[in-house]
Amino acid sequence: MTLQEAMSARHKVSKYTDKPLSAAVVRQLNDRIKAQNQKYGLNMKLVTESKDAMPGIIAALMSKGVKNYIILAGSDTPGIDEKLGYSSADLMLYAQTIGLNSWWIGGMYSRKNAKKNANAGDNTKIIGIVVVGYGENQRILNT
Repeated sequence: MTLQEAMSARHKVSKYTDKPLSAAVVRQLNDRIKAQNQKYGLNMKLVTESKDAMPGIIAALMSKGVKNYIILAGSDTPGIDEKLGYSSADLMLYAQTIGLNSWWIGGMYSRKNAKKNANAGDNTKIIGIVVVGYGENQRILNT
């Protein structure tokens, strides 16, 4: 799947299967994250097999199976929001091209756990997370 095709296929998914990410998929995501981090001076990080992304009540009511996510972080400098926004969009589309679904979350994630898992310093800004995994339902496109 190309990035152009991913733009049509990508949709918000909040319920995920228990299927773990393979080592190859984790490597692909980490390589893409590393490239974005280097290009824009960011500190994004992939967290896998962890159910600490969502606070308990949110996890129970709005999501299922969330256990892999990318922390959207970087030094709190001018333009950081735009850099993280662009990079997170790229990562969501890239995830779609390798068979994953995603969900960009800017408000209802555990800030405490994101900061802990990112090893964030005092000057680190975290704007949200991108959940990645295998969605329970796939969108059917009208072609």
